[in-house]
Amino acid sequence: MPVLFAKKKDGTLKLCVDFRNLNKITWKDWYPIPLVANVLNQLGSSKVYTKLNLHAGYYNVRITAGHEWKTAFQT
Repeated sequence: MPVLFAKKKDGTLKLCVDFRNLNKITWKDWYPIPLVANVLNQLGSSKVYTKLNLHAGYYNVRITAGHEWKTAFQT
C-alpha cells in the first residue's frame, strides 16, 4: 500500500494513501442495505426486543402520571 505526501497550494503536505490494491482483495457487499422504513415495519409486529431496541425507544414512550412503576423491569 503506497503512501506518499503531496504538496498543497499553501506549501503544507497532504497524506495520500493508495488503497487500490487493498480494494482488489477485499470482499464487496453482496447484499443491499435494507431501507429504514422496511426495517421499522418488520419491528412493529415484534414481541421480543433486545437491549438495543429498548435503549433506542425508552425516551419515546409516554408514561401517565402514577404509572411510572410499570417502567421497572428485570432481565
